[in-house]
This record gives sequence, structure tokens and C-alpha cells, in this order.
Amino acid sequence: DEIRDRFMLGATEIGDLNIPFWVGTQVHGQVVRRLEGRTPKYVAPKAEDFPLGRRPILMVGSPKPQSYLLVEGYLDQPAAEVLGIPAIGTGAARLSKEQVADLRELGEKGATFYVLPDGDEAGSEAARTNTAKLYPYAYMTPQIPIEGVKDVSDLHRHDEENAATILEELMAEGRDAVE
Repeated sequence: DEIRDRFMLGATEIGDLNIPFWVGTQVHGQVVRRLEGRTPKYVAPKAEDFPLGRRPILMVGSPKPQSYLLVEGYLDQPAAEVLGIPAIGTGAARLSKEQVADLRELGEKGATFYVLPDGDEAGSEAARTNTAKLYPYAYMTPQIPIEGVKDVSDLHRHDEENAATILEELMAEGRDAVE
């Protein structure tokens, strides 16, 4: 109940998950996570339908000069926050040029990003590209080293008790684009 209320999660009439697309302290849209194997898995607004006319970064609360875990999925961002790890979601594997500009501006103000690749080759390649685009503010972490666990929301479900420690250890192993 606390998590649902904190992130204003809801359900559609047919029982799918409704996820607010937070940008700072405002909701800029809704993302639907379809359940029961229906595709597409996520239904999100088109970039031009967001109030800014582009896909923003997904974060809850005002930006701060701190370390963030940079994640791909719409549910990974709140899952990391629930675990006590400040996170920013991108909503896609590859950052848009506007997202790169937003994150670089935040980096210039003192933020650092730990790019967590999803557990597949496409996720690793996108994480390498994103880390390079955000240099010198970003570090790429290793993938989550647990079979069948590809992202933060999977890790939260798999091992909630140790998930935060696992993520912190991965962040400590992060390497910048030069490394």
C-alpha cells in the first residue's frame, strides 16, 4: 500500500498496471504495463504527446547533485527507489538526444550516473553507448549476476532483502567510458 501510494500506481479497468511518468515532482503522462503476456508489454505516450513535446527522463522528486542508478524500464526506477537507491529511468534502451542533454546538465550540477545494463546483449550495447554519451558523468556497471534476473524490478522480486546491497556493489564496480 505504501509503495502504491508513494508512486501513485494504479490499475486499468482490465487490471493492467498504470504507472505515472514522473518528471521531478510532476506527472507528465501515464504508462500502462500490460499483464498476462499481452503485447506490447508497455504502452507509453509518444514523445510528441508529452507536455515537453519529447520523451523526458523518469524520476521522482527534484534533481539533486548525487549519484543515480540509470535504468531502462518504467518499473525499474520506482523499484530502485523503494530499495533506497536514487534512480532515473529512460523508458528505452538508448537515450534520446534530449535525454542526453538533460542528464549532462544534471551532471554539470554534480550528479553522477551508474548505467545498469539490462541482462541481454542489446542492453549491454545500449549501456555502453549511453555511458560514452554521458562521459565524464557516467559509469557503466556490470549486469546483475543472477540467472534469470535482467533488471531492477526482477531483482526486487527475486531477492528484496539483498537487492540494495547487490545494486550498491555493482555501482562500486562501475567503469567510465575510457575504462
